[in-house]
Amino acid sequence: MLGRGAAAAHPPSVPQAPAFRVTRGLAGLVEFERQLPEWAARDDLEFLASYTWQCIEKFGTGGGNFRTLYAAFLCAARAAVPDLVDAAAPGLAARASAQWTALAGALRDLGQNRSREASERGRRAVCEIIALETRLFESLAARAAA
Repeated sequence: MLGRGAAAAHPPSVPQAPAFRVTRGLAGLVEFERQLPEWAARDDLEFLASYTWQCIEKFGTGGGNFRTLYAAFLCAARAAVPDLVDAAAPGLAARASAQWTALAGALRDLGQNRSREASERGRRAVCEIIALETRLFESLAARAAA
């Protein structure tokens, strides 16, 4: 998730167009946050925002659903092996869950009305997801490496 290690050094081969770059994990979220303000100028904004919120909320993670499940798992893991799971980890996952759902809602609104406010809400949610998930996964990685 952090985009480090052997998998990051040797990503799968993906054909790329000159202006197209594949990103994933937190690096993908950083790139998404960078590009989101540019969406307002796109002719296909309604489709793009609608499809993206549906990927998050319907087709993908159920909004924050997977992070909610992960928070519950982290609570159980902390009880079983407290050396591996920081006390803050379940809360970080739960807060990230809420932000994923907020992002999906902002994108839904953006697709419906091209609102600058919805775009800004989406950008704030992505920034918060990046901050929360960076803290979460760095903490988990540090404890696993110890």
